[in-house]
Amino acid sequence: MTTIPPAAVRSADAIHLWTRSAVDPALRAAVATMPDSMRLIAEYHFGWSDEDGQPAPDAVTGKADRPALAMLTAEAVGAPAAAAVPAAVAVELVHNFALLRDDVIDGDLTRRHRASAWAVFGSNAAILTGDALLTLAFDVVKGHSEAAERMLTEASQHLLAGRAAEKLIYDETTVGAENDLERATQMARRMVMSWGMSERIGPVSYKLSDEDPFLGREIHQQRQFSEHTMELIDEEVARILRDQSDRATDQLARQRNKLAELAERLLEKEELDEHEIESVLGKSVHGKHNGQPVEISPSGVNPVAASQAM
Repeated sequence: MTTIPPAAVRSADAIHLWTRSAVDPALRAAVATMPDSMRLIAEYHFGWSDEDGQPAPDAVTGKADRPALAMLTAEAVGAPAAAAVPAAVAVELVHNFALLRDDVIDGDLTRRHRASAWAVFGSNAAILTGDALLTLAFDVVKGHSEAAERMLTEASQHLLAGRAAEKLIYDETTVGAENDLERATQMARRMVMSWGMSERIGPVSYKLSDEDPFLGREIHQQRQFSEHTMELIDEEVARILRDQSDRATDQLARQRNKLAELAERLLEKEELDEHEIESVLGKSVHGKHNGQPVEISPSGVNPVAASQAM
């Protein structure tokens, strides 16, 4: 994987340049896989070429705010920025899907200081190209589904860790975990129904409603699958949540002494900074060395889970 220096403290212009240098090659490579007729329109829309497919030397491209946020978010949680490049590419593809449709619907004749794609190639061709960009966004992310599935299950585990800590320490659960349970359940259900991350259910999308990502609203419809399939989905969602709850409980049990010590520190001070937490739990699995993200073997529990146990 390409090493991308962390953004650190930089100006907005520097961050945009940093993002473009990482995302543009991957974005161009993704667009290059499109059918020739749509690729021509997409490359024109992005500002890379003229209407005849010749390189545009004075191309005007977007600022890449959305891809920048994707990469900065990865760094904020301790992951290398390079890991977010596929997501950043997908975000940019979805954004431009919306731009192509916006221009047609609003009748905008210019985009990036020249004729908009629909004004050159026609509205039908522009709409179809936009739809193709949306499909391509899913394909880009799907190519990294194994890593995505691992990250989603770990996120579910962290959401369930607070409840697990309560059960482990006090042998009871409270209503405090309600929001975490809702979020973990929603995530697990989307893993099964929308993202094909269940071997038992398979790579099929089961939706209870149709989403229009352009209008940003849902039009509710009857489900298009059987009651038996719904039962299987419920069973898979429950299995994912049980598995991650058991993993969270196991990790907390193995680190119970550290959990208790952290709880004592919190009783004393109420708030602990990063260094104080690390003095009890050890370095994060996504720690940093000299500003660079590094992988460290797990040596502690999630501090958020521990604090929720109080």
